[in-house]
Amino acid sequence: MNAGHGRGEIAEAMAKQAARLSYVSAVQYTTEPAAHLAHKLAEITPGDLSRTYFCSGGSEAVETAMKIAKQVQAMRGFPRRYKIIARRGSYHGMTHGAMSLTAAREEKFFGPFMYGVSYAPPPDQYRSPFELEGEASDIMAAKFVEQEIISQGPETVAAVIGEPISSAAGVHVPSPKYWQMLRKICDRHGVLLIADEVINGFGRTGTMFATEQFGFVPDIMTIAKGLTSGYMPMGAAIVGPKVFEVFESQPDVPMGHLLTFGGHPVAAAAALRNLEIFEDEDLVSRGAEMGVYLKERLEELRNHPSVGDVRGVGLLQAIEVVKNKETKTPFDKNDTFCKVLGQKVLEKGLITRTWNIVHFAPPLVVTRDEIDRMVLTVDESLTEVEKEFASDIEG
Repeated sequence: MNAGHGRGEIAEAMAKQAARLSYVSAVQYTTEPAAHLAHKLAEITPGDLSRTYFCSGGSEAVETAMKIAKQVQAMRGFPRRYKIIARRGSYHGMTHGAMSLTAAREEKFFGPFMYGVSYAPPPDQYRSPFELEGEASDIMAAKFVEQEIISQGPETVAAVIGEPISSAAGVHVPSPKYWQMLRKICDRHGVLLIADEVINGFGRTGTMFATEQFGFVPDIMTIAKGLTSGYMPMGAAIVGPKVFEVFESQPDVPMGHLLTFGGHPVAAAAALRNLEIFEDEDLVSRGAEMGVYLKERLEELRNHPSVGDVRGVGLLQAIEVVKNKETKTPFDKNDTFCKVLGQKVLEKGLITRTWNIVHFAPPLVVTRDEIDRMVLTVDESLTEVEKEFASDIEG
């Protein structure tokens, strides 16, 4: 809900479009709202990203990006390039292909998953798997991606995918060097780089897209959620000329993909009005400003014996609760401490996602008073749960 709840102007734009043209087959036609939206996205997306394939949400956007990557590699003359490298802790959706890229997938019910997916360690400066500090840990994480490409065989790898900042993996913010290295690594091995901006995009991190925080441009970018601020289901995969020209050079080869509601005119109208609000109210700058304030207030929670870390950027922030602050011994996300904490936070009126990570991602229109209420709610809840489970907290 990046632009906030109850936006009557978005609802009005949707109603006006529905009364004029509610739907037309995306197989044969486009519509004025979809065309205008594609043009607008080409203006605001980073670098040379300029060609958009619309869909109905984040999972479909990832499926689309993955299929584009595989088909482009085959059309370039590399039919064996079908493998995708993701990161541990990642989340990319719940359709079968997207779930195959999601490290925390449910093998019991839905396996076997798509063949050719492997994982590299994610950036994590708080609890580095390499026992390194700061940027050095991120650099090693990037090197592991390259080692995975080499291990799989570069001639078999189609793409690397990752969220610029992964909410599912704990909101660890990598150094810009990490993503800049991945960009060079992918180029060196002929691998496409997919940035999953479904959560990060549209002002969430203090810039329109999180890739701007890190100074790199992907080959394919997925978007959803903030595109319409949640008022209509809509997502997209956006590519640059390097990818699009492959299709353009072989016009007799159709893209092997189809989504009935891709570019839905009512959803496109919602997105266009949403982006107008972003511009009129300078919501990206506002989100950046409020993000600084939110981070300052969350830092105050470090005085709790169970709060091991506070991290994030913009209005994508998190605290991590731990059993021992010195050793960084984590709570399991299904631990009773975390479940009770989540219940108390909800009972006190704050709707958020709570496991061993407590997430903070309010609309960009959030006020200082609302941030104060959020932090106070978590502060009080932590105090109560720490008292109830004092024996579980070491040190």
